[in-house]
Amino acid sequence: MVYCADCGKKMYLCRSKSLNSNQEHLKCSTYSADKEDCSAHYIRTVVLEEIVLSELRKMTTFVRENESEFIELAMQNSQQKQSAELKAAKKRLAQSEKLS
Repeated sequence: MVYCADCGKKMYLCRSKSLNSNQEHLKCSTYSADKEDCSAHYIRTVVLEEIVLSELRKMTTFVRENESEFIELAMQNSQQKQSAELKAAKKRLAQSEKLS
C-alpha cells in the first residue's frame, strides 16, 4: 500500500495499454475524487520501485554489518508492540465488564 504524504489517503495505480511501463504511476485517491481537498500527487511506479529497492539494500547492509544490534532493536520493537496490545486488551476488558 502506498499513501499520500499530505492527506494520508490511498494512492491508486494508473496503468493502461497506451502507457508504457515508465509512464505507469500511482495517483492520490483524494485528488481523484475531489480536486479541492488534495493536489495532484503522483509517483511513477519505476521511481517507487527504485526507492523501495534502495531502502531494502540499506536495511540488508545494516543487518549484515550490525546483526546483534538489529536483533536487539527488533526484540525491543516486538516487546513494545506486545505491551501496547496487552494494554489495549485490558482496556477493552475493563470496558466490557462495566457494561455487564
